[in-house]
Amino acid sequence: MPPGGPEDRIPPAILAVFPESLAVGVEETEEIRILFSEKVDKRTLEAALWFSPDAVPRSISMDGPEARIRLRDPLGPNATLGILVSTAVQDKRRIAMEAPYRWVFTTGDSLPG
Repeated sequence: MPPGGPEDRIPPAILAVFPESLAVGVEETEEIRILFSEKVDKRTLEAALWFSPDAVPRSISMDGPEARIRLRDPLGPNATLGILVSTAVQDKRRIAMEAPYRWVFTTGDSLPG
């Protein structure tokens, strides 16, 4: 990094996710995307991801501040997936997210009540 200017102390944050939280009718093989406020360290993201029920990522790729996640297996019909990104996510300067981020979506017509 070039010298000068204030030191970066701003933690990364999640600006948007896809599928959006509470989305219904999501394609069973849909790619999951997370847009961060800045580039994050992929290894810390891998450690910070939690899926409920358990799902296994086949691949996680980074394109600047955007993470793209493909699951090993399709979700299936009427499946609901919850995702948690914990505060283990760090930017390139090792500054961690301040708060976890959670969202849920379904391949079905409605979320379970």
